[in-house]
Amino acid sequence: MRSKISDIANIQHDLNRISESQGKNAIKSTSTSTFHHEHPIINEDELKPPRNTTQSNMVVMVMSARSHFSRRQLIRETWSSGHDNIYFAVGTPCHVPEHLRNDELRCEYDESSQMEWLDKDHNIHQMDTKKEHALLVGEQTINNDILWTDEPETYSGLPHKLRSSLIWLYKNVPHAQWFTKVDDDMIVRVGKLAQYLNSSQNDPQQATVVGEIIYNAAVRTDGKWADPNYGQAKYPPWPRGSSGYAVNRFVAKYVTEKNKDLFISQGEDTSMGIWMDEAPFSDTVNWVNSTVFNNLKICNDTNYLVIGHDLLSEEFRICYKGGVILEKPTNFWTQ
Repeated sequence: MRSKISDIANIQHDLNRISESQGKNAIKSTSTSTFHHEHPIINEDELKPPRNTTQSNMVVMVMSARSHFSRRQLIRETWSSGHDNIYFAVGTPCHVPEHLRNDELRCEYDESSQMEWLDKDHNIHQMDTKKEHALLVGEQTINNDILWTDEPETYSGLPHKLRSSLIWLYKNVPHAQWFTKVDDDMIVRVGKLAQYLNSSQNDPQQATVVGEIIYNAAVRTDGKWADPNYGQAKYPPWPRGSSGYAVNRFVAKYVTEKNKDLFISQGEDTSMGIWMDEAPFSDTVNWVNSTVFNNLKICNDTNYLVIGHDLLSEEFRICYKGGVILEKPTNFWTQ
């Protein structure tokens, strides 16, 4: 029987070939196409749900992209090893090839571009999407830890991904009292974090958010973080995603009940803040500004239980072993 590692290595090899094919076959043309934009055809019956047998009262949602096979496997080989409460949230494929998108944020065709939508472009993208999907189905068969969400895999889809993940976990993991959100370039000390959260004051009748809480952040009007639909000058309190954070079951229950009525901000973390601010219990939300979450790559201090962010693959294992990462990322929100 082949090992999981060799299976994932084969998956990554296949994915690399797909990526090379995409680069070689990206086509630009001024001719007109009659193709109608459609979602890539995938068999939704193959989307096996992840395991839900964990007895832990904390689950970890790892926001991951469909193509991040190596990142997920690195996490499985390091900090999630031996734990059955880790879930990788991935979105659906975008129907627009990357070189024809309006920008990197949304799954939208660039209507102003001179590049026209070609049947050949679409067929190549459809084929590559199906191949990637087959690799994901294989990855799920091996690991049973992928949480499928229903929004295209883009930056603007992250709030939907967070919402869908919370809803699925709330409904399917009844033991979970804490829901921790991180990205796939971060490290979690799973056992110690669960102990920390369980020792925190958690009133099951009160919304609680634990993390690095940001207050009075200005709402941007341009750039990647532009939020033109929010209509306020400043955000309510929100948890910094690059440091990771946790919400209790009360919050997950509220998100589940409100679902599509929730306002979607430009990012998933500001969205969480707005969801709490617009809730009927907004005045009683327990915002816990915790020191166990950090986004400065401080790996050798065991007091930090979530370590981010933007850890490169070579940094990841060093950090996991408690080594020192010298680089500190620029913090947009304090500029």
